[in-house]
Formats: sequence, structure tokens, C-alpha cells
Amino acid sequence: MNRKRQIFRSVSILLVTVLLGIGAACAVHGLENIENPAKPDSSQDNIVEDISAEDIPTMYVSGLLAKKTLEDLVTESNLIIRGVVDHAETPIQVESADGSVMNFTDYIVKVDETFQGGSFDTVTLRMTGGLANNLDVVCEDEPEMGIGKEYIFFLYHPDCGGSYNTEGDYYYLTGGPQGLYSIEGASERIAAPVLEGSENAAPVRKLLADVERYQSDIPEGHTYSMREEILENIKYNLETGFITQEEYDKMVLEMEEYAVVVSD
Repeated sequence: MNRKRQIFRSVSILLVTVLLGIGAACAVHGLENIENPAKPDSSQDNIVEDISAEDIPTMYVSGLLAKKTLEDLVTESNLIIRGVVDHAETPIQVESADGSVMNFTDYIVKVDETFQGGSFDTVTLRMTGGLANNLDVVCEDEPEMGIGKEYIFFLYHPDCGGSYNTEGDYYYLTGGPQGLYSIEGASERIAAPVLEGSENAAPVRKLLADVERYQSDIPEGHTYSMREEILENIKYNLETGFITQEEYDKMVLEMEEYAVVVSD
């Protein structure tokens, strides 16, 4: 198929972090917040290469990530599991409260073992990208997962609205691709962070021992909440004068505005 390729200027989630302090969270699960991608214009901020007028546009998304340590991944995850990617659902297009759109693909993971959080047979992992509503989104920072492959997943559930968060029972990778470890080997099973590659691989037993060590530092009864983290950070920004009361009130209201799925 011929393609009309569109590359849109993106705004790094780190800019949002300065204001909201939400790290790799509220926008496109830790990667990007795209400004009205469905309505490109002819300004210098957008680069459009017309290959064929009949083609489906492709949006390439990339951005910066705040570095997460293993301790960060443990304390900021609602769920840590070992499982196998069973299949990918049909991609969906999500529209935020401000009218911008982004495509996502939900992956169904069969859970073999749970190290933190509730017990589930399957978990839905939402990742940026996919073809929906005649728009193809390619997220260059998302890790490639193999169907039928085994991984350790560090996951968090968005417990508030804002950006492209819809209501529903799904999870994002904590820290984006930093929250995914591939598992290889038979007798001596090795876990490798997909973002860093095999040079930083270690035995699964060592990774899990480190996870358990960091879990022992988490206060009893504590559960990570993205909502609470956002509220805490925007309150701090208000108190230090970085934002106004009006901006604070607007951000609080936006947390209650969930995005909706608009694809068929």
C-alpha cells in the first residue's frame, strides 16, 4: 500500500512532568502527549511528506523518559507479574477531552506468577500504536513484544482521567519500556530489560530477590496511586508559586475527564 507519511511535532511528557510531577504516567502512558494529531496544519511545527493522496497517514511518536531504577519500578507499580503475551486486540482510537486523538493496542497477557498486586488469570496491557480510524500510529519508544514470549511486567493502573486515560480495567508499563523484562533460557533463566538489552541481563532469581528487597521498604498497606501522586505534585507547585490557583483548579478538574474510545 502507498502511504502518506506525516511526522508531527511532539511535546515530551517531561514538560508535563515539570508542571504536574507525574513522570511517565498520564499522557501516553509515559511517552508522549501529542498536540491535536488528528488536525495537522501547514506550519513549520509539522513535517508532512505527501507520497500519495490516497494513502493512510502514519504518525511517528517518540519522546524522552525519566530514568527509573528498579526500586522506582517496584514502588510505582500496582502489579508485577511473570506472564506470556497471548495476543493483541484490534487497535483502538482514543479521543481526549480536548479533542486530540491517539491510537492504542491492548495486549492480553496470561499470568503465570504474581509478585505484587492482585491475582489475575489475564491482564490487559495498553500500549501506544496501531492502525485505527484511518490513522496509523507508530511509537518508536514502545518495546516490541513477541506473541507467545515470556516477560516480567511492571505495571500500573491509571486511577484518574486526563490525557488519553479511558475508564476500564487495563494497565500501562511502569516507566514505559523500562518496565518490561524479557525471559530467556531454560535451566538458568535470564531476565533482560528490553530497553537496555542483553548486556544488562541477570538471572531471574536475582531480579526477583531485588524486587522482594525493595518491597520490604514499602509501608504496609501502601498502594501506588497515580491520582495521589498528581495531586501531591500540583499542590506543591501551587504552594511554591509555580502555578496559579486557577491553573491548579483546572488541573484537578481535568483529572476527572476521562478520554473515550472513538474507533468502531
